[in-house]
Amino acid sequence: MKRLLFLAALAVSVIGCEKWTGEGSSRNGLYLEGKRIVTLRSAFNGGAMASSDGTSTRCRIYEMEYETGPRWDEVSEVVCLYGYNYSGKEYSSTAQTLQGINIFFPKDSFGLGESLWIPMTQGEYDGGCEKVSSVNVIDYSYQSSGEVKVEIEVTLTDGRNLRVHYQGQVSRDGYV
Repeated sequence: MKRLLFLAALAVSVIGCEKWTGEGSSRNGLYLEGKRIVTLRSAFNGGAMASSDGTSTRCRIYEMEYETGPRWDEVSEVVCLYGYNYSGKEYSSTAQTLQGINIFFPKDSFGLGESLWIPMTQGEYDGGCEKVSSVNVIDYSYQSSGEVKVEIEVTLTDGRNLRVHYQGQVSRDGYV
């Protein structure tokens, strides 16, 4: 009986390893229902002065590992986080600046199309995407070590869970 219980516990722990289990760069990826559908390997950020009232920001995360930011017209990112920092407004986190999340899928085999545009208002989701019911930005922060941490959970209207996890080096993208 003890052996049977041990084998059952072992089977549960092995099955659990295939699912989302937490932080760490080895877990970087885009997950659907806890299963990694794309591995994320490099990130680049940038931004530009949009007007006198603030600055736009972006963080592009790619499946391939790049040493320098690839040309946007040649390589598509998997995830792009768009933000806007309003002049005179104080932010306690980078997540509060989010104005949109764009997710590109490797193929239309997940019932989500080729991409998913999720509009945000200063870090909050208030509708606007027919396939998304809620967004939880757990973490979106730049570290003094030169790393970016991205942890975003998206609940789809069909009940499935989509998660973006990236923790790793981020470099300037070379665009203004």
